[in-house]
Amino acid sequence: MNPFIWNPSYAALKDEYVISAHHRSQWVGYSPSHFADKISTPSTQLFTFTAPLKKINSGTGFGVTNDNLGPISNLNASFSYAYRISLGIGKLAGGLSVGVHSVSINTELWRPENVNDPQLARSGIENKFNPNAKLGFGYTSNRLFVGFSINNLIRPAFSFKSDQFTNILERHYYVQASYQILLSERVTLQPSAILKSLARVRSAEFGTLFFLDNIWTGLAYRTSDAVTLLLGMNIFPDKSLRVGYSLDFSVINYSAKSLTSHEIFLSYNLGAFMDNRKPIIRTPRFRF
Repeated sequence: MNPFIWNPSYAALKDEYVISAHHRSQWVGYSPSHFADKISTPSTQLFTFTAPLKKINSGTGFGVTNDNLGPISNLNASFSYAYRISLGIGKLAGGLSVGVHSVSINTELWRPENVNDPQLARSGIENKFNPNAKLGFGYTSNRLFVGFSINNLIRPAFSFKSDQFTNILERHYYVQASYQILLSERVTLQPSAILKSLARVRSAEFGTLFFLDNIWTGLAYRTSDAVTLLLGMNIFPDKSLRVGYSLDFSVINYSAKSLTSHEIFLSYNLGAFMDNRKPIIRTPRFRF
């Protein structure tokens, strides 16, 4: 629903002003392994805005990501620019996203095996900031979308505790593809895939969405992790407001974590408002 999260080139491939927001709660109901732990379940929030620059075949975007995992929190804010060219019957775009990435560690949540370890002294919350970047390319033609992107392009390093701990954000590689199959005037099928690579870790997601008028549903599978059920609908007849929900069922190592994760998605296409187009005025007799 929002390839721009990973791929900044998507800002130039859609001539739409779109605001999107996501919230994910992972492993809901998870119980910490130790009664004294004050760790909440992992959660992620995303906000994006994309806008076309039609006169120069470009697009811009802005995104904020907040991710919480135990004592570690990541906050990323970035601006994107993308440029597109015509290629055959489709469009090819390249985009770059630059911004700042913050990593915070709450040492009060640590439970070290050796409480007297001087390198693990509790000192409250430590914050570190570094620049970060994404690079992406995408191609769209009729109902096809294919994209490749690299996140954490400059591999920012974060040092804590007087440089005793250093954490490097490794590059993430994404390959995305989706295709819409028109079964009838009212029904569309959209298979998709996302391949992800990080250092020596590989993961893939495969799914299919089934659209019927303004409602969609679907199933997806994330390798070595979960099966996902997806539901959503367009609230308005012009499809400007979309709401979606997904439910993950863990199928691997589920004894070590809670079975379900939940994500909600909301997007709004500003459309005519941003294009300064006059709204349609309806009367009992005429339409202008």
